[in-house]
This record gives sequence, C-alpha cells and structure tokens, in this order.
Amino acid sequence: MAKTAKEYLALLDIAFQKHSLRSDLREGVRRVWNVFEREQGVSRPKNLEELMGDHYTYYDECFKRVLYALPAIHQEKAYYTAYHPIYNFNAFSNCTANNDFVIVIDEHLNSFFVQQFLCLFVYAFAKIDESKRELIIQYFEHNFKYFQNRSRLPSEEIRSYTMTFLQLAKEEYELMLWSSISGVAAFFFIFSHELGHHILGHTGRGTRYMLPDIAVEDYSFEKEYEADHFGMQHFLKIVAEEADYTFLNITSDFDRIPLIVLKIMAYYEQWLLKQGVETNKNSHPPSAKRLERILTASYAFDDSRKHAIYHPIEVSLDEIANRIGLTSI
Repeated sequence: MAKTAKEYLALLDIAFQKHSLRSDLREGVRRVWNVFEREQGVSRPKNLEELMGDHYTYYDECFKRVLYALPAIHQEKAYYTAYHPIYNFNAFSNCTANNDFVIVIDEHLNSFFVQQFLCLFVYAFAKIDESKRELIIQYFEHNFKYFQNRSRLPSEEIRSYTMTFLQLAKEEYELMLWSSISGVAAFFFIFSHELGHHILGHTGRGTRYMLPDIAVEDYSFEKEYEADHFGMQHFLKIVAEEADYTFLNITSDFDRIPLIVLKIMAYYEQWLLKQGVETNKNSHPPSAKRLERILTASYAFDDSRKHAIYHPIEVSLDEIANRIGLTSI
C-alpha cells in the first residue's frame, strides 16, 4: 500500500488519467457563462480561466469549511482530497501508512446534484405550464442516463441534453443560484460522512481494494450507517454556524439537504436496477436504507417551518420519480 498521501494520489492519477473529462467540463462552464452574460447581463468572474485551470478549488473550499467545524484535536491531522471520474457517484476514504487521510470523490457528483436540484427548484417554484413540466421530467431522467453512460451517448443526444440545461439556466437564473447553493451544502454532507470514517476509526490502513494496488477502507454497512450519523451531526453543526445563509431565512430548513441527497441517490439506484445495471451494493448500503436510518434517528425534522424551502423540493422529487415510473421512497 502507499506509504504517504503523495504516493497514493500519484497512484490515483495513473489509474484515472485515461478517463478524465476535465477539458469537456471547462467547455461546459464557458458555455453556461456565455448564456448568463448574453441573457442575464451577469458578468463572469474575472479569474474564471484561472479557476477552470484548477476547477476543484471550490470543492477544496467546501472541504476546508467542513474541517473548520471539527474539534481542534482533529484539525491537526493531515487531510487530502482527490477528484476522479469514479462510476456510480462513489466516494471513498483511506489512511496511508504514515497516517495521512485521503478522501476520493467522483468529480461528477457536483454537476449531477446541481442539475437535479435545478430540475427540482424549477418544478417546485417556477410558474410553468405542463409542457415545461414534462421537459423538466425528461431532463431529470436524462441526467440519470447521461451520468450513468458518461461520454458514451450519441453526440446529438448530448447536445440536446446540454441545450435543455442552458435553457433552464437562462430562464431561471435565480433558481440556478439556489441549485448551486444546494450543491455546496450536499458536499458539506458528503465530506462530513467521509471524515466520519476516519474519526470513527474505520480507515484501518486499507484492507480492501477499489482499484488495482490502491487500498481503501474495509467495507461494512454498519460503518456506513455510523459515518452517516456522524456526517449528519457534523452537517447540522456547520449549518448552525454558517452565518452567510441566515439572511436567506433558510437556515432552519437546510437540515433536509442530506435527506434529499440520499433520496435522489435512492431513486437513481432504483432507476439503474430498471436498466439492469448493478449499483454500489458491495461498498455502501442501499441509499433508501441509509435514508431510513437517518429518519429514525433523533434528528428534529420539522415540516411546518415558516421559511421551509426544501420540503417542497422533496415533494417535487417524489412526483417526478413517480412520473418516470419509479416507486415512491
């Protein structure tokens, strides 16, 4: 196994170098900003090209925010992150021989969640007719198909998919911003979950292999449930401390985001099974079971709050899932 995080990250780079889609992602970001500038009069950041040269900067900022909320004793550890095209939206963690802790995240997770949240926000809050609702439902399912197949879809289908996203982003700019905020919050939970593996002692120097010669934590469904519990508690702590969101009057409703993230994944897994595709059954429990565990824990989810934003999103998610032939979760 790798002795240090540096060696471990180098192994990951070698394993994934033939599958990187980073140039495609940069072009997609440019196209979105072209639309915002032309249709909304919104100027792109002056350092956009610099950010796209290392477009995981924003992921790292999310990770730093999650680390900041840890007790001081854990902040003294050495933590590292890596982003690669892992299929089925997985994330895993490992502890190297010198006790460096590494989190590896599927680089497509953020795009997937932001686009699904955009569908849900438009469906729940925009004034749209039935034809537009049908377009959103098709796009929601298309996201499942696109991210499951990655770059193997016909070019015309990918172009149609991209144009639908640009249309939604152009017409519903404010809801696009909400979707981006939701994507950040989703990453808070994902990072918190992975940190939980380390802090709870699950990363025992790597005893199983996700990739050749790259050891990851010994998989255990019970450990995943424990990491979910830690992740939820840590996420709630971040939300309570995050003053930047208080002016939006949504702080009390942000606790629902991990529920929506797991429910989106549960519907995605259900959709995959309908296509005859295996899911992450060997590395994680079914997302529906993870959601059930969180809902039965001692968290105070209140559906009647005055400024609730995300409860209507959940309702829309269930309705869209039903309309694409999935069973309510």
